[in-house]
Amino acid sequence: MKYIKNLVMFYLAFALNFLMGFVLLKILAIYVPQDILGKYFFLSNLGLFTGGLLLLGFPLTFQRFIPLYFRDGKEEKAHALIHLPSIIHLILGLLISVPILIFEGLDAFILFLAFYIVNTLTLYQTALISRVKILEYSITSFARLLTIICLLLISAPLLTLRTIGIINLAVNFVFLLILFSMFPLALKPWKEVFTEIREYWIYSLFTQILSPFFHFIDSLLIPLYLPYSELSLFQIARKLDMGARQTLEVPLQLTAPIISFKKTDELLSKEFAEKYRAFRLFYFYLTLFWFLIFEFFGKNIVPLVSTGQYLKAYPHLVLLSFTLLISTLYATDTTLARSTGNIKLFFYKDLVWVVSFLLTFLVLTPKLGLLGVTLSFGVATIVTATFHLYNFPVLHPLEYLLEVLKILVIGIQAMTFMTSGRFFLSILLIASIIATDFKQIKMTLRVLKNYIAASQNS
Repeated sequence: MKYIKNLVMFYLAFALNFLMGFVLLKILAIYVPQDILGKYFFLSNLGLFTGGLLLLGFPLTFQRFIPLYFRDGKEEKAHALIHLPSIIHLILGLLISVPILIFEGLDAFILFLAFYIVNTLTLYQTALISRVKILEYSITSFARLLTIICLLLISAPLLTLRTIGIINLAVNFVFLLILFSMFPLALKPWKEVFTEIREYWIYSLFTQILSPFFHFIDSLLIPLYLPYSELSLFQIARKLDMGARQTLEVPLQLTAPIISFKKTDELLSKEFAEKYRAFRLFYFYLTLFWFLIFEFFGKNIVPLVSTGQYLKAYPHLVLLSFTLLISTLYATDTTLARSTGNIKLFFYKDLVWVVSFLLTFLVLTPKLGLLGVTLSFGVATIVTATFHLYNFPVLHPLEYLLEVLKILVIGIQAMTFMTSGRFFLSILLIASIIATDFKQIKMTLRVLKNYIAASQNS
């Protein structure tokens, strides 16, 4: 029952953060010219990218070891694991920002550092999630965004790159201090902690180094071939797509510590297999929900979060969300792999995606522009899915084949709708998928009902 309550609380928080994030995007789209907004996206994503690289694998390590330390009554070790990497991360950010100040000026320095610190915040937020402190995580996340939005609205007529950067830097630093104070400072056990986490951390390090490429490499490469105005257009679609991806990360993040707690015999049990299939189906339909929202209502959503001049982002939004649907083939399997210590596969999966994306981007973007960027996401996701299913098959091959067929049917209906604008065939094809899964849907509901009943009785 606690898992269900945490999941509901997480989604309420994400719904508020999701809304606040697009209110923020709307403010910027209205008050900041398109080319300046593109430069804002470039500098902010550069800070997020650099900060992500220097997370050095610790978010994944936190999710694995913080639950174990608290389970075994080793709170001081957990606190040492939380604080030292976070402090080092902040110091590195300050050092790296100095050359940007010297060569690119004050505006670039402020924006870069403001968004670099977001990654330091991520370390402490990951620690909260690993401690299952969902309420604290939700409140601090929402309050930070709300504060930024209020300050931007107050200064809206005067918005420049510098004022946007100052507001973000000040608010992020205040909330960093708040999160820092939530965990007792303990650094002495670090040597012992590092000995225990070392092997897992090495693989996590390489995995975390690759992760920022997935999130930000497109916004760093687009200005090499296209103007900043095109970057801002693509980022509208990307922000909506990433918002959906973040909500889909919630069940994965909540499930990872639970799997880490389980012993090998529990993971091999029939009961776990049934629950895992139910979880996969839930995740698929949650992803399908977002895809259909963007497909059917994307033309209304894009101007709602920006302005009418960004309506050309709609087809890119649909294609990006379709790649998210393709990733359901391996997303939950990846969570299972890293939660059980198979971090090497996690690393190679990300490496395959990054290499595939870069090669495709370099070939297609000069010829096709933004369409080439979007297609690069699709090619990279398909190659990654193929690699993952070959190396880490969790289900029977026929089950994967059925999932592939479902995704193909969804793609066909999307093409039909976008070219003709007719709902009937789309509804018919989606209904056929639900009918195919009807037995599994009933099983999923039964698993959920039994889980709630067991939680209430415990």
